[in-house]
Amino acid sequence: MTVRRMGYPKFLLVFLVFIGAPSVSLAQEGGACRNYSNFLGGPTSWIYKGQFGVTPVRMMLHYDDKTKQIVGEYGFSEVRSVQTVAGQITDEGRRLQLQERDATGRLIGNLELVFGPPEGMKNDDECTYLTGEEISESDPAHRGVSLFRGNFVAIRFNQARKLNEDAAFKIQQALKNNNRASFAKLATYPLEVKNSVGDSVYGSSAAVIKNYQKIVTPTRAFVISAIPHELETSLWSTRFAGGVMCLSDGKVTQICEGGCVCP
Repeated sequence: MTVRRMGYPKFLLVFLVFIGAPSVSLAQEGGACRNYSNFLGGPTSWIYKGQFGVTPVRMMLHYDDKTKQIVGEYGFSEVRSVQTVAGQITDEGRRLQLQERDATGRLIGNLELVFGPPEGMKNDDECTYLTGEEISESDPAHRGVSLFRGNFVAIRFNQARKLNEDAAFKIQQALKNNNRASFAKLATYPLEVKNSVGDSVYGSSAAVIKNYQKIVTPTRAFVISAIPHELETSLWSTRFAGGVMCLSDGKVTQICEGGCVCP
């Protein structure tokens, strides 16, 4: 898998500086997730963002009240499928041990993680930070893991989220190949666009194809490099690429260089 260098729009750089860049060092001693049934359970799943080694990743975790397990999945940029995870919180809430499986159910590795902030950051009891390593079944070199908990997604939106995540991947492929027709088919109309070129509303696929460069050029590189998995989703829409695109019913509804306010 090719690792791409991430680029961030200006509105995200401020946020990243504020929370601090993720570290791959182990969490400081004393971290705990004692309230995991509240913070990771119930009718919601939590989105974690961070890195496996140097590769950006998005992961979703949920505490299953029936099995008493932490279950979820994670995905990378430019990879259509996701890997599933399942395991247990141990050591009185301090550690999370997860098995990783591919789309066929084959065991591909284990995640040995510790709850608690990276070195030098204030501790908390809300399951916010995870650090540790990935132990691959096929690669003897272990990867450091650093994750930060972001927003949650209601489980009842999973079907809509998956539909929009599949659309996000298709949009990336259309942009990567500069396939104007494919991109136009993945939009709903009227399509709202706000970028440095100007604010416009396009009423048809023909209009999008004609104005393709004007529409996509300001955000193309960032959208292509974004991770199309484990996306924030509400009743009405899914935020993709940090809100650069809003998706609904498997179509893009808005494109905003500075970040859309998705409904």
